[in-house]
Amino acid sequence: MTIRIIKETDPWEHFIFEDFLNESQLSILQEISDFYPVCTEENERVRIHFGELFSYSKETVQTTNNNFLRKPLSGMVKENLSQFPEFNSLLPLYVQIEYQSLGKGFTWKIHTDAISKMFSLVLYWKPEEDISCGTRLYDNDKNFVKEVTWKFNRAIGFWNRPDHWHDFYSNVDERITFNFVFANPKFAPKKPW
Repeated sequence: MTIRIIKETDPWEHFIFEDFLNESQLSILQEISDFYPVCTEENERVRIHFGELFSYSKETVQTTNNNFLRKPLSGMVKENLSQFPEFNSLLPLYVQIEYQSLGKGFTWKIHTDAISKMFSLVLYWKPEEDISCGTRLYDNDKNFVKEVTWKFNRAIGFWNRPDHWHDFYSNVDERITFNFVFANPKFAPKKPW
């Protein structure tokens, strides 16, 4: 499998990565995701972070300081992004990883990302066969423009900018993503990681 990247500019610059993980990487992520809970409550979500938390309040998420998981996962993502020169500046950065499972009916508000995030990459994980809800993108006036269509092993990536309005939601019983957040160096944990 070869990663295909599509650069889109409507309503703002973002990247669609098709077949982001190869077969070996998919197996690793499957083993990890089988360990974590699925949100079965309507309008609720489960969020679990790997490694040190830098962009969220510790009260709002479950955290695991399992660097033995964070390091290989961030390594896989960096290896895949290294194929594209436009992402070389991300390679030395700390990556916060989040497992997120949404229950049916959950919606997160229209927002831009925190200044602690430099680049966000959201990997669509489950459901594999069914269509779920992708990421909705909005213009500067918060008018809906389009939705990045859900597809297993597709990722959407974007640089953090004050006009990159987006949201996400779930209309299915199981919507799981892995979110890879590249830290703004001012907010990253101290090395070594």
